[in-house]
Amino acid sequence: MKRFGAGIWVGGALLMLASPSDAGPPIVGRYKTEVEGRKYRVLVYKDDTVKVALGGVFGPGVSIQLRDKMRRAVEATTHCAIVDDFWLDGKLSGKLSCAQ
Repeated sequence: MKRFGAGIWVGGALLMLASPSDAGPPIVGRYKTEVEGRKYRVLVYKDDTVKVALGGVFGPGVSIQLRDKMRRAVEATTHCAIVDDFWLDGKLSGKLSCAQ
């Protein structure tokens, strides 16, 4: 029983050592935009990846129309297109493609 308690303590200590840089690339831009009456949050990361989600608390159902609106939300805020996009946890994620 003592070994189990010590294992939990050591595991907790290791979690506290994890740095924020281990969490992924830093966010360089946070935007809120509206497309056809719906509000979206757009997050742009340092490695040119982007995530877009509805501004509400609950995730939306996946539909072609909603995906198109989320793509337009990215273009409206970043002036770049989203490519290689995919759904993850109710959010649209992908890479930014900016034509020079």
